[in-house]
Amino acid sequence: MEGLRRISPLTLFMLCMNGIIGSGWLFAPLYAAKIAGPAAIISWLIGGFAAILVALTFAELSTLLPVSGGTAHIPQLSHGAFASFVLSWIAWITTLMLAPIEVQAVLQYASMFFPALMHQVDGAPTLTLWGYISAGLLMLSLCLVNIFSYRGLMRFNFVLFVFKFSVIILTIFAILHVRFTPHNFSGMLSSTLSSEGWQAIFSAVATGGIVLAFNGFKSGVELAGETKNQPT
Repeated sequence: MEGLRRISPLTLFMLCMNGIIGSGWLFAPLYAAKIAGPAAIISWLIGGFAAILVALTFAELSTLLPVSGGTAHIPQLSHGAFASFVLSWIAWITTLMLAPIEVQAVLQYASMFFPALMHQVDGAPTLTLWGYISAGLLMLSLCLVNIFSYRGLMRFNFVLFVFKFSVIILTIFAILHVRFTPHNFSGMLSSTLSSEGWQAIFSAVATGGIVLAFNGFKSGVELAGETKNQPT
């Protein structure tokens, strides 16, 4: 059985990180800040702490029970078939939505350089005909990489991992160098001293995209049955 497992722990780690560092970390700060203002930083800390608890639980269970599709199999063992059925459908719907969300995010950023990809409808960015064609081609390309080439997928995953971390580091230094205003954080304390502030903080965790941003760790749970015990 071990011989059939081709994914190393390092590759699995990169898959999880690539799942977390997606469009969520790019768009969630905007949406969370609109809801909670400067106190959105607290929302990120709360969401991150909650995600760590869930991720560590699944990490322990996936180590003890290294099966493929852990979000469906593990609940079946612990809570029965009904819980497994519900959670597996939620996981499937979530996974089904992630690829179109990422493609939409890519095209939304690309529209800054290629305006023909998107136009505004009632104040919301919407794909044009060329946008839909580009989205279809991009989705097809991602599917082909995942289906026909395991080695290609692993290499693409490594390149994507390096690219994403490079973008994060460059973004941090660019913002600090170009425009960093500490005064903007002055409203964070006042938000924590009122019930309305905490309501906005928790609302940002649930509806500001923070939960979605941390959800990528589940790749490790789903692929635990395909992972070697030791890297080679």
